[in-house]
Amino acid sequence: MKKLILLFLFLTWNLLMSPSYSENKNTFTMLSFEDASCASWIQSAKDPKIRQVYIHWFRGFISGYNYGDEKYSVNSVTNDAAIVLHIDKFCRETPLLPFTSASVPFVKELRTKN
Repeated sequence: MKKLILLFLFLTWNLLMSPSYSENKNTFTMLSFEDASCASWIQSAKDPKIRQVYIHWFRGFISGYNYGDEKYSVNSVTNDAAIVLHIDKFCRETPLLPFTSASVPFVKELRTKN
């Protein structure tokens, strides 16, 4: 349990230190992990605790999107399997990008206009 807490603190700290992400004309700072490579996502399949931290980050991103954009929102409850499938597909198609970059197209796929 102590290791899990330390891992969580380490990853949280790294969220504050990660680079920004931009897509088209919309530029925003995406706080993420020190190593957000697709390789680290693939490796996390062997460690359920780390994989769960990554999935929780995606859920947090969706929640932040819902808070920040009043025109659209993601209302459907997405299960972990759907998140995993989306990131797996993203990493197969774009293995050199950070796996966290899959969050923007995922939200665009799920959002509905208010």
